[in-house]
Amino acid sequence: MAYQEIFSNSSTLSIGYKDLKTKFSKLSKEDLSKVNTSKVNKQLQKEVINLRHSLAKFVNGYENLQKFGHLSCDCIDHPKGLSKLSRTNKKGLNRIWIHKNMIIPIVDLLDSKKKTNHGT
Repeated sequence: MAYQEIFSNSSTLSIGYKDLKTKFSKLSKEDLSKVNTSKVNKQLQKEVINLRHSLAKFVNGYENLQKFGHLSCDCIDHPKGLSKLSRTNKKGLNRIWIHKNMIIPIVDLLDSKKKTNHGT
């Protein structure tokens, strides 16, 4: 649940950053003379601090999620072990090796109750 909140906060972080960028670009020298700059600077500093805290939470959450292995791409480090046939498939192998020149009806291959000779 916390990770979903972090990922949803990432979109608000990017939107907040874009808003701040547009605010900075719209301010001109004439506007700065009319506005109390210390008040604007304090507001912008508070917004920047809040955005930094949210970004830090997002980055920490992402790193924790990566530690658990959900987003890790290093599958080579953990190769899949061999499966034991006795536990998974009690009937045996599904493949039957037959010489190329032998003709066997398909019904005989699909019938699981019928025993087949492997090698003749």
